[in-house]
Amino acid sequence: MLGLGRRFLNFNNKFLAYSNEAVLPFYILHHTVIYIIGFYVIQWSGNIGSKFIIISITSFTIIMAIYEILIRRINLLRFSFGMKRV
Repeated sequence: MLGLGRRFLNFNNKFLAYSNEAVLPFYILHHTVIYIIGFYVIQWSGNIGSKFIIISITSFTIIMAIYEILIRRINLLRFSFGMKRV
């Protein structure tokens, strides 16, 4: 399996570069955002599946918006989240 992965998954593109840079800020932010959204969504009436989908989509959207609007554009925040300055 490792040999196949090394042979066929050895490439780079813009999406991988963007994702690689966003991994640490995404990881740091996701706990807080999921807890805040989950606190409110869990109180709604509905089944577990719909609550999971709502929490997942909403938290991903908010985390990516925070990353894209704030963290990538402000050098002090970039430094705080372990990214190189632009």
